[in-house]
Amino acid sequence: MTITRRQFLGGRLGGGPAVASRARPRIAAIAPQCLALRRVVCRSCAEACAPRAIAFAPGAGGIAAPRVDPARCDGCGDCAGACPVGAIALAAA
Repeated sequence: MTITRRQFLGGRLGGGPAVASRARPRIAAIAPQCLALRRVVCRSCAEACAPRAIAFAPGAGGIAAPRVDPARCDGCGDCAGACPVGAIALAAA
């Protein structure tokens, strides 16, 4: 049986209902080593985010900075795995 990262981190093995609920919800947090924050064009995290919780706001100089919408972020961790520099961590909400 193959499971997705989202199923594993969400406690939903085999596609059924959640096996375990999280005591503390998690949310993506973007660290300063993020390429976009260092003015390098990168949107890997937003492309990997199924709930579209990460958006890029236009910034000065034409490089957009990532913003996490806490209302949309489900703490799945797909964005963290997609980040080429490991700048995303899941933190308690």
